[in-house]
Amino acid sequence: MGLASQIRAPVWKRIPIPVLVRMVARSYLVSLNVVKLNMLLFALIPFSPVATT
Repeated sequence: MGLASQIRAPVWKRIPIPVLVRMVARSYLVSLNVVKLNMLLFALIPFSPVATT
């Protein structure tokens, strides 16, 4: 089962560090935006007439 490691290793060596940093930063920002949206939704739920449950 050494095929997967042989395939995976060169990919990580090929990706430059700035690209990795950019990918991590983008996913971090996306998760932050999702958290903000969820907080906004939860803040708006008590005022919405739909929230009967």
